[in-house]
Amino acid sequence: MNFKELPMDNAFDFKYYKHEEMRELLDKIQKQFPNLVKIEQIGETYEGRAIWVAKITNFETSDKEKSAYYVESNIHAGEVTGSTVSLYIIHYLASNYGKEKIITELLDKLAFYVVPRISADGSEKYLTTAQTLRSSTRFWPFPDKLPGFHREDITGDDEILLMRVQDELGDWKISDKDPRLMLKRDPIETDQGPYYRMYPEGMIHEWNKGDPILMARSTEGLDLNRNNPSGPWDQEFKQDGAGPFPLSEPETRAIADFFREHTNICGLQSFHTFSGVILRPLSFVDDTYFENHDLEVYQNLGKIGEELTGYPCVNINKEFKYDPKKDLLGGFLDWIFEHKGIFSFSTELWDMIKEAGIEDRDFIKFLMFERSEEEELKLLKWNDDVLDGEGFTNWNEFEHPQLGKIEVGGWKFKYTWQNPPLGKGYLEKICHENALFAFAHAAVNPRIVFGEHKVEKISDNTYNIAISLLNTGFLPTYVSMQALQRKIIIDGQLEITLENCDMVSSKKYKIKIPHLQGRSNKLRNNMFFQFSPEDQKWIYDFTVTGESGANITLKATTERAGTAKLTINI
Repeated sequence: MNFKELPMDNAFDFKYYKHEEMRELLDKIQKQFPNLVKIEQIGETYEGRAIWVAKITNFETSDKEKSAYYVESNIHAGEVTGSTVSLYIIHYLASNYGKEKIITELLDKLAFYVVPRISADGSEKYLTTAQTLRSSTRFWPFPDKLPGFHREDITGDDEILLMRVQDELGDWKISDKDPRLMLKRDPIETDQGPYYRMYPEGMIHEWNKGDPILMARSTEGLDLNRNNPSGPWDQEFKQDGAGPFPLSEPETRAIADFFREHTNICGLQSFHTFSGVILRPLSFVDDTYFENHDLEVYQNLGKIGEELTGYPCVNINKEFKYDPKKDLLGGFLDWIFEHKGIFSFSTELWDMIKEAGIEDRDFIKFLMFERSEEEELKLLKWNDDVLDGEGFTNWNEFEHPQLGKIEVGGWKFKYTWQNPPLGKGYLEKICHENALFAFAHAAVNPRIVFGEHKVEKISDNTYNIAISLLNTGFLPTYVSMQALQRKIIIDGQLEITLENCDMVSSKKYKIKIPHLQGRSNKLRNNMFFQFSPEDQKWIYDFTVTGESGANITLKATTERAGTAKLTINI
């Protein structure tokens, strides 16, 4: 399958969707494609908004009888690019069935489950106010606003920018090359300033003039992507945003319940922003944790993602830690692979930094430690040349109610750094390329089918039946060694139903199906053949007695590789 040849879906409306707009779009797609799309509510948010899943497949066969692929986005409130990509995937699959061969084959063979928005409360606040927040709107870990500095739009322009306050002890100075740019003071200064203190735009809660200004923790301090029951989940003292216990929040519990009820899921994509990088687990250990098979599958799938999106694929623990001495705990990807053995990726969509011509940087250090003056100037030039200067507000004097005369300015963070600006073609490109990666990842799912069968007449009214069961997918029927070793997968079963005949050789009508390999155990170009070339096939034979014209119905059921059916007439 050449996924790169799939054309962009230009009929889709590329924008950032509010909750009601999302509901209207999902309803419209379901009504237009009732045989391909079913929209279900799987839970409610803290404020009572619906959490939806779109189930997309050819419903001539139930989704539960097929291997499935899962997509989710917006577990973090402000990362609204992800929800647009998810909606694009839903629309693309439905509208291209019967038009594009690849899509038609995928929906005939597989099921897709797409949850376009998890943190619906937080995203609605993000899209309708100047505020930014991590996930849920529930106050955590404290029930009230803490004393200290809180972000707020004080100028009334629907943006939360930066404030600079002149102070001889300040740690910032103005660049000589561009007066918009603020730089950190050197350890040893050769000039005389002026120097500034920098704050986010906002107000100070419970503060007396002259007292030190301390940054307060956000009132909405939950991080739903730290609230999952992966191995090293820990409490707030060790992991900010973890919540009181794993799955304490209605949003994360709804997703966990969905996975409990849909054991046919074999792979997934969780969309985030930003940095332009494909992340793979685990967050708390390096690659030595993995069995060889699982690591090789991850590396090969990562290469496919790199080719389709242009984003590098990295291990979170090695290359995407906010603090090199501190592991991320309670992550969704970790839980999904560690506990369920499902190959999962989290793509950080959108890369303004790369668009500005800055390559080969450390993803985290660039944001927190190491931006040079030259790199900052490149970012401003991109804003001037591509956005016509609209992404950055020049510094303007403002009379702050508490601090007096200050200046307000800086990046309009939401739709420059965190999400791509609309109208420049960025969102369209992100949606399409990342949809292609999701489709390609889904295509490796295991899938069982009946192969050839033989009916041999032994004597009058006695027949020997030999059937073959094949795994035509890339992954084994158990998906990963992690799943196999943890005994996550229940055994498959072959059920035999006889009409006008009876068993001779055995009275077993329900037979255990062994796990079948795919092609993923044959990735190595190994001249010593340390695998069986035909371990994707299982043969079973039995003998029946009955009149000519009798029917034998066989149903093979597996948890992750789907269901296959065959009727034999003798």
